[in-house]
Amino acid sequence: MKILYLTTGVSIGGAELMLYHLLSKINRNRFSPVVLSLMGRDTVGDRIESLGIPVAHIGLEPGTVPTLKAL
Repeated sequence: MKILYLTTGVSIGGAELMLYHLLSKINRNRFSPVVLSLMGRDTVGDRIESLGIPVAHIGLEPGTVPTLKAL
């Protein structure tokens, strides 16, 4: 099953580190995770990619993240 994790960013922070720990334990035989960061790439993003999990980023600037109306 594919899972998309949408986050504002993947810099060092509590939520980002929790996402990393979750992804490091996820059953890769059952789930295919992908991370989408609305802002740029950073340290935790690199760590997540080292797990073999794709991390894409849009590159929005802080303070410009629009309200998501629909996915």
